[in-house]
Amino acid sequence: MINFFRILVVFVSLGLLSNIVMADDVYDVANIKVNSSGKDGIDAKQKAMAKAEAKAVVILFDRLLTSGQKKKALKRLDRETRSLLVKGFSVKNEQSGGTQYIAEITIKFRKTAVQRYLASMGAQYSDSQSDISILIPILTDASGNSVIWSAQNAWSEALAAHDLKNSLMPLKIPNSSEAGLLATEQEVIDKNENAIYQLSSIVLEGAQTVFAHMSLTATTATLQVSGLTNYSKKYTIKNGNLNAVYTKAANEFLKRLVSSWRNNNITSKPRLAAIKALVVFGDFNQWIAIRRQLNQVSAISEYDTAVTTAEGTFIDIKHKGSIATLATEMEQNGLLLIDLGAYFEIRG
Repeated sequence: MINFFRILVVFVSLGLLSNIVMADDVYDVANIKVNSSGKDGIDAKQKAMAKAEAKAVVILFDRLLTSGQKKKALKRLDRETRSLLVKGFSVKNEQSGGTQYIAEITIKFRKTAVQRYLASMGAQYSDSQSDISILIPILTDASGNSVIWSAQNAWSEALAAHDLKNSLMPLKIPNSSEAGLLATEQEVIDKNENAIYQLSSIVLEGAQTVFAHMSLTATTATLQVSGLTNYSKKYTIKNGNLNAVYTKAANEFLKRLVSSWRNNNITSKPRLAAIKALVVFGDFNQWIAIRRQLNQVSAISEYDTAVTTAEGTFIDIKHKGSIATLATEMEQNGLLLIDLGAYFEIRG
């Protein structure tokens, strides 16, 4: 009877919650907490907005790019260009008084502007979201007591502080009121298959689930991740500072989750440039050798033979990056690229 009633609740939940828990936009960055002071309230607010904008672009690039490309993108980004990428913002929990301004800000970026900026530096990125998944943060203390939502869960709070819904892999942490009769806390902790399936209806029937189980001792914290991905990592608790452990573990867990999705779902198309070049060679064997060398140049996306003359063979090259980068990589592969103005010349 109880299982039948739960099934009814699943269908009701799907209707009531479908507009609440869907993933948002990867070009929105939410949950940016700011606390700024200035000569007056207006000055404090302007400083807070600038801080939020600077934090948001770091989070956005961390979301879309690998760590190496993120560093490159931020290094090239001046304040004026950064502002041009911003579409707008929204504010909640605003507190303003005297010379201080406190708020929680969401920055909305212009999708096309961001894509153009990343394309200008030849970056590969992903802005394709996965389906939303359920995240279950279990905290087990040194005495062996486990909690998800029935009592304070600082591990869950550390995860929720991140902008989970706008991530490339959007996540939903269920609370007790959302779980309702779908699944009890103990059933979820015990990973009862039926209860977990029922709980998934909060976002989507049959949605994937990832468990992030943090277990504590007096000196260590061990994170055991299972479900959507699987790994384990142990952290040392220094000076009893559990919040530092939770913050570090949450950062690493979410980056690992997103990185796997991003690297397998690159959506960008690198902008290619084209040049015409005359390949100079003495005989057919040398031409074959030069072609083999050209195939080793990663900056060359493709090349086609155009026409053969008495001096050599003209080829049309499509390449990534600048001419200088192309020339450097060709030199590393034993080829010389010479700019003759009307066309280029390649010698082995």
